[in-house]
Amino acid sequence: MDLLRYLLETLLILAGAIVWLGVYLEGERFSQKTKEKGWQLLLYGLGAETVLAVLVLLVDAEITRRQHVAIAQLSDENIELQSAIAPRAITSTQLQELAADWARFSGRRVSVSVVGYDNEAAGLTEQILSALRAAHVEVKDHTVDGAFEIADLRHLSGITVRGTDRAFVRAVMGDLRSIGLLVVESTSPPEIDSDAAVRMFVGRKPLPTLIAPAAPSD
Repeated sequence: MDLLRYLLETLLILAGAIVWLGVYLEGERFSQKTKEKGWQLLLYGLGAETVLAVLVLLVDAEITRRQHVAIAQLSDENIELQSAIAPRAITSTQLQELAADWARFSGRRVSVSVVGYDNEAAGLTEQILSALRAAHVEVKDHTVDGAFEIADLRHLSGITVRGTDRAFVRAVMGDLRSIGLLVVESTSPPEIDSDAAVRMFVGRKPLPTLIAPAAPSD
């Protein structure tokens, strides 16, 4: 579009030159025949200027529209990127909903561990623990002693859930997935707290997949 605009502006300058040439040829020093040719050139030049000026305005409008679209796309991509790199977090409303749903499993034991040296995962784990405690679930908190299982190392990203209570496991997985968290199920039996109804390991936040947008075509 920029090349087209440059071409139209060049033609507009040429049309202006034709107008001035027509005005010049209408001077008293020239013959009547030359004056008539000058008049024709003036009319052609003015007509061409009008058409070219309208085309330049239309091209400018299209360039502006494409710029607005590109800005909107960049804004959307920035929002997506900010969301991708932001720490995982559970809102207060979501915490209440989790606690309300898990309350039907009150008294059951849940064992929770977290990947080491990761503040983001530790913060998310504290929120999950608060929802479990609000549901009056018996919590075995291994975030302090750092205990984890070898099986946990297979899933260092996301949240791994397994346990002996299938209904509780499905509820935990479904509820956490419903708020946008990556949750996977492990089929291996718990090594730590083997009698726990649910065994949960909170890993690191999965890395975002970034795809470069295609360059817009003219």
